Amino acid sequence: MAGTRDFISGILWGGLVGAAIGMLAAPRSGEETRALLRERSDEFRSQAKETAGNLREKATETAEQAKERAAKLQQRSREMLEENRERVVRTAEAVKRTAQEPTSTGSGQMPGMTGQGSRPQSGAGMGSPSGDVPAKPPTGPTRPPQSGGI
Repeated sequence: MAGTRDFISGILWGGLVGAAIGMLAAPRSGEETRALLRERSDEFRSQAKETAGNLREKATETAEQAKERAAKLQQRSREMLEENRERVVRTAEAVKRTAQEPTSTGSGQMPGMTGQGSRPQSGAGMGSPSGDVPAKPPTGPTRPPQSGGI
């Protein structure tokens, strides 16, 4: 912003100096030259005010756009934080449920196994309809479902 202001300032000053030199070198009377200098000076002054007003307006507009973008970014960050917090809570609850589920038949043995070695009972393999313990599909997610985001 300062570079633009310096550039415009340089153009205005260069124009003023050039106009003054041109008028002084022109074959006119002193009074005509002074009147022309005043007139040109007023023109440049009004142009400078107009340019400054335009720059101020543009700066205000840019600042408003930046504020809007920052507010949107802040809101999206809050939403993402809440989504992730909820995801952590769901995961913790799933882990808690999984940890509380019974993992044995109470005898300390795998379902369908006898106390005599590690062979399954005849016709009583794991998940067999004729076994003591019916097959049970795993319950609860081991990890939360993935959704778009981070």
